[in-house]
Amino acid sequence: LYAVQSGLGELLGAAIISIGSAWTLTLPYWGWIARRYSLRLLMRMGFIVTSLMTLAVFAFSGSPLVAMGLLVCAALGATMLDGSGHVLFLRAVRPLERTEMTGVFQTYRDVANLIVPGVFAILLKFYALPIVFAGAAGWTMAGAITSRYIPRRM
Repeated sequence: LYAVQSGLGELLGAAIISIGSAWTLTLPYWGWIARRYSLRLLMRMGFIVTSLMTLAVFAFSGSPLVAMGLLVCAALGATMLDGSGHVLFLRAVRPLERTEMTGVFQTYRDVANLIVPGVFAILLKFYALPIVFAGAAGWTMAGAITSRYIPRRM
């Protein structure tokens, strides 16, 4: 949407999405980092990278090519979180209770998938498109701050 609205076209927008999706190939590396150092560090690093890059996209929204490069970097930070987000649930729940608690976790994921677009829709009702990047930066920075409270054993 941003690529089309800023005049770069649908093809470049699709390329940026493809490059961002290609970062998922780095998931084995992030798993190694989490095992070697800590899941807590990996999650904090992912939140901070994503937050700083999306805040920079907001700042450089007038320069679409720079913003697109920053979005690719933000996707890398999000990939760090993508591979490790469910691990906290798996480690927090006892193995015998995982099947019962999976429904709770799935409900949480479904609600999160509805709330974020809802908040962005409200923001877009009053502001221009770049406000979405500022909102995402704030939300991921909150995640970076709260990731500090992940128990060290995780």
